[in-house]
Amino acid sequence: MNASPEAADFYLSAFLSAARAVQWTLKKERTAEWDAWNHQGWFLPLTTDEGVLWDFMVDQRNNVHKEGGPELTYTITPVSMMEFMREQSLQGNQMFFNTSMPGIPQPTFSKLEKTFTAHPGKTLSEVCQPFLDLVTRMVEKFEQAHP
Repeated sequence: MNASPEAADFYLSAFLSAARAVQWTLKKERTAEWDAWNHQGWFLPLTTDEGVLWDFMVDQRNNVHKEGGPELTYTITPVSMMEFMREQSLQGNQMFFNTSMPGIPQPTFSKLEKTFTAHPGKTLSEVCQPFLDLVTRMVEKFEQAHP
């Protein structure tokens, strides 16, 4: 699959919107049950780190809809030809390289890396996965409390 450069931004925006919509959908479709369960059944038992992550991701979703996008930092990193080829292969791209004579260093490529500004050193996946886990857990606990 050859994705356009904007695809990652689109998917991140879609993820933030969809994950955030779960809470609102539960509230809209099962208002009385949600209101009774919401603070004691869901938000009260969250750890401090989970609460901070929840609030951060809500803010990022709001930034997508009100400011044009999440707060990201862009870093350009040089990578070896082998790492570049591996990443491209994992994305489903096919390519052909003509290498030079033995003893000549491999060329490097520039890779654009995006991170949440508030979470330097963590990939977007390393921040989004725990949030997805939280949303999944919320739905499971709500279903347990209100079958």
